[in-house]
Amino acid sequence: ILAGVDLVHVPYKGSGPSLAATIGGEVQVLFSTILSGLRQVEAGKLRGLAVTSAKRLQALPNIPTVAETVPGFESGPWYGVMVAAKTPRAIVEKLNQGIVAILRRPDVKETFTREGAEVHGSTPEELRSFVKAQIERWAKVVRQAKIRVD
Repeated sequence: ILAGVDLVHVPYKGSGPSLAATIGGEVQVLFSTILSGLRQVEAGKLRGLAVTSAKRLQALPNIPTVAETVPGFESGPWYGVMVAAKTPRAIVEKLNQGIVAILRRPDVKETFTREGAEVHGSTPEELRSFVKAQIERWAKVVRQAKIRVD
């Protein structure tokens, strides 16, 4: 929507077949997760055109962001640790403190960075706000693009 680009989505059963199709010339462009595409870019089998994160990735510092061409564009995978809604607050806080402590360890951060991931340990409230904002953002995209399930 932001770039006014019209692409045809070709469904594949996983990243392996979609990477093979792109490397083999069956399709011309691929939106890949960093974990799937990074090694292929490093091996010279794929050329990275842009990353969809807000800022350049430490693992691929020479590849620009889409936002450098299309201001405001940002998209990418994220992971949050979640528990049942009725979990006692004390348990939620203890889990959060432990997870954040692990994510702040230099060896853990370096492993994630090497794999192309950016680590952001936060609070349960920050995650809740983030998820709410993501739902609102993508609901708007779905409405604007008139996306529907066939």
